[in-house]
Amino acid sequence: MSHHTAPTSGTARPDTLPPRPTRPSRGSRTPAAPGPAVTGLQNLIAGSGAAVAAFAAMLAVALLGLTLAGASSATSVLPAAVTLVCLAVGGSADFSGGSGGGLLSMGMDGGLRGMPLGVTLAGAVALLPVFFRGLRGRKVTAETVFARVVTALVTWLVLLMVFSPLAKGSLELPKSMTAKLKPGSGGGLGGRLGGLLGGSGGSSSLSTVDFKAGVAMTVFAGLAWLLVVLLLGMVATRRPRFPIPFATGRLRTIVGPALSATGTVVLTVTLTLTAVGALAACFLAGDNGGRAAGAILLAAPNAVFAVLSTGIGASWTMSFQGVLDTSSPLGSLLGGLSGGGLLSGLTGSSGGGGFTPPHRTMSLADAMDSPVVRLGLLLAVMAVLFACGILTAARTPLPLGRDGRPQQTRATRAALTAVQTGLVWAVLFLVADLVGGPAMTATMSVMDSPLMNLTAGGGADSVLTSVLLGLFAAGAAGFAGGLVQDAYRVRRAQRTG
Repeated sequence: MSHHTAPTSGTARPDTLPPRPTRPSRGSRTPAAPGPAVTGLQNLIAGSGAAVAAFAAMLAVALLGLTLAGASSATSVLPAAVTLVCLAVGGSADFSGGSGGGLLSMGMDGGLRGMPLGVTLAGAVALLPVFFRGLRGRKVTAETVFARVVTALVTWLVLLMVFSPLAKGSLELPKSMTAKLKPGSGGGLGGRLGGLLGGSGGSSSLSTVDFKAGVAMTVFAGLAWLLVVLLLGMVATRRPRFPIPFATGRLRTIVGPALSATGTVVLTVTLTLTAVGALAACFLAGDNGGRAAGAILLAAPNAVFAVLSTGIGASWTMSFQGVLDTSSPLGSLLGGLSGGGLLSGLTGSSGGGGFTPPHRTMSLADAMDSPVVRLGLLLAVMAVLFACGILTAARTPLPLGRDGRPQQTRATRAALTAVQTGLVWAVLFLVADLVGGPAMTATMSVMDSPLMNLTAGGGADSVLTSVLLGLFAAGAAGFAGGLVQDAYRVRRAQRTG
């Protein structure tokens, strides 16, 4: 009579986990009985409350940042804060100003776009918890989700239409800039124009600029922003489970853990650096500590993505460039004088080669010219991506067979984590490059004639390079993180089994 000997854990395949007969996996766990259905009043409160909470959080962060930065000395803080909220949801702002008259009256008009991600992040963090409030342990239906989304959208639309027209005011330019723009005096462009064309003519300096948010663009972009945040939240959240295909199918199983893990890591890193940077600025920057702390509060996530992109090899660059407008009479005149060097004296450019438009660039890679600094930054970025890989693997449900063993090998699970992490970070770098970098266009005019077109902006030197490097770096870190998390699962299962 033969006796069958059960295999021991020592003879199990090294790339699979031992069976767990007493503890089912998270994906196969029997859900608890749902509670009572959510009422219409609860959906109304949650949807409208989420929109109000998001707008209030964004406005509060904008007000605090501007107040710390000392903006009250140059403009009214409340209209400026509302303008930042409009920019934070994807809107735009226009500005214009003039010196008020005289022979050499100067003017400037243009537009500004770019999301202060500190304000944007505050809105997203406040929106999702209120929107999901009361759904855990309840019976969630498609009608519940639809009611909350519609209520949030309607409330958000009302808020944008009420507040965006209030986003207008006047900004007083710094005295150092005003002096350079005063026609007929000083060593700036205005002084050289006055000397060329016969004095100041009683003209005044360009001292203030009026700004206002684009209402139509703010409303359209704001509604799109709210929808995107809610959809990402439904895919990323682990509880509750929504009865709609994109939030219950394979998309959520694969993409949801990566979104959730990336959001957790990015939020942790951003909040930590914001707190540390703001405190360091207050104690170490002296009289300018408040200004630095306010700027950090508003744009810390922008700086985080700039540093992450630079760390993997795709440097961010800030640039400012001016181009003479030769289509106008004055621009054509000055352009014709450039060959003789007269315009060189006018604009302050050196040499006899004619007019040299202003051009300034500042690259993060150039600022980190030390190999030790670059290596340290690379290791820090890889540590962040590695943490995303570990957390993604830990939150991804483990498919089990009938015998309780995993259906995938360890290498397959690590490769899946690499794909999840790499794709999410590639999209994240793409979005950060497109909306995180500021962009400004302006036209400077003299005597109501366009003189120079100015552009300023920031972002990765190459968006494609940033996306590809983010894909490969996050994929490699995700693969390593998946292996480490899988090894931890094996040891934990062996100890508890």
